[in-house]
Amino acid sequence: MSYKTKSLLYFVCFVLSAFTYYGVDSYENNEKKFSTVSIVEVTNDQLVPDSLIELEDLN
Repeated sequence: MSYKTKSLLYFVCFVLSAFTYYGVDSYENNEKKFSTVSIVEVTNDQLVPDSLIELEDLN
């Protein structure tokens, strides 16, 4: 095999391994991200309006 053929073969293998690693790694990270759920409770005492809104009578 010539030097150019070996280099091309090594480059193709490197690119395939990089895409394979990226696919496996991103799948594992997404699996961990969505495996837990957080629930947030909000009560009315914590809700304070920023400004007063006045309603107009349109009749």
